[in-house]
Amino acid sequence: GVAAELREVVREVLDRLVSDDDLKSAGVAIESGQNGYTQKQKVRLLLKSRGLSDNARKAPEESVRLVDELTASLTRSVYVRGSISTHVTSPVEEVRQLKLYVDGVLGELLEIHRRRV
Repeated sequence: GVAAELREVVREVLDRLVSDDDLKSAGVAIESGQNGYTQKQKVRLLLKSRGLSDNARKAPEESVRLVDELTASLTRSVYVRGSISTHVTSPVEEVRQLKLYVDGVLGELLEIHRRRV
């Protein structure tokens, strides 16, 4: 539950900061095999519009990808285990790790840690 909510927070923030129309206007094509624009595409456009270099954009883009992957992995592992009571430590640690990625990517997307001059 918590992992899914953390992923949803990232998705919602990205949707509010970069719309599909923004991506379309910028000439970004929907990636093959996708039904719509990806979060990675939204992060890339947002950070590019702020003037960040390719290297500076890599960490936030990778963090968004990791949030998705960790959430999916955690969901699968809890489902497969069947008995969550015998494996509480692992999912809790995975959610804590996921929260660190979410904190980092939200800090970047919302410019929380940027020093304003």
